[in-house]
Amino acid sequence: MKKVIILSAVGVLLLIAGIAGLCDGSRTLGDLDVVYGELVTVEGAADTELGVHTNAPVLLRHVEMLQYYINPQGKLDKKYDDTRLPSVKAEIFGTTRTFDNPPFPDLGAYTYFTGVATVGKDGPQVSAELLEKLCYGNYVDFQNGSYRHQLTNLPDDVGMDLIRFGDYYGAPGDDTEVGHIRVSYYIGVPEGSYTVAGTLQDGVIGKAGKHRYIYDYARTYDEIAEGFNSTEGGMRSAAYVFIAVGALLCGLGVRALVRLKKA
Repeated sequence: MKKVIILSAVGVLLLIAGIAGLCDGSRTLGDLDVVYGELVTVEGAADTELGVHTNAPVLLRHVEMLQYYINPQGKLDKKYDDTRLPSVKAEIFGTTRTFDNPPFPDLGAYTYFTGVATVGKDGPQVSAELLEKLCYGNYVDFQNGSYRHQLTNLPDDVGMDLIRFGDYYGAPGDDTEVGHIRVSYYIGVPEGSYTVAGTLQDGVIGKAGKHRYIYDYARTYDEIAEGFNSTEGGMRSAAYVFIAVGALLCGLGVRALVRLKKA
């Protein structure tokens, strides 16, 4: 009986997932505004919290903390990581001790800051959601690789005075104490012209609506729609498979229940 109920429940879930996939309004591309031109930085991105300003349209902050861990040789060691590592146990002078890592800073591991950029000098403003993609390591819609560049000419003590962990805190420039914070910055530097597609609202393209795209080469609406429909065709096929398998499992479940009642 339990197996029959599980079988039927899985069938119902597959049916719901398949039907939801077919009914999802985002499965249609709809009307998109498509513009092409050079990205012009009107206002550079800035991390006002730590006082870092750039002339680039997007800035990525990466925060890491020096923490205890057990290295591949099985020894207690320290390394930078952008998430809090678990406590470790190690034997020191014949005594097993627990080494706790401090809480990770409230700054978070990755934070994006965007400025203001337009497509062309007098074109629409590009949404923050699209500008962020300039800092992605290998964004799929870029043909020419990453536009992310690391900022290296930063003050040695950037961010250090904002976070303190008592005995865990490492002095500015001191990377030997657990709890020491390392802050790295990357900027997204656009090169050449881009195609930006999305809903244009209040002079900003790509902020509203469910679909937004940015390419580092020229694309028309028809080309974007062709790629979308190709991907969507695969999604719809999967939805139909879910519905078929779900209906089959539900049918088998009902049939098994009927047989159990007759027995």
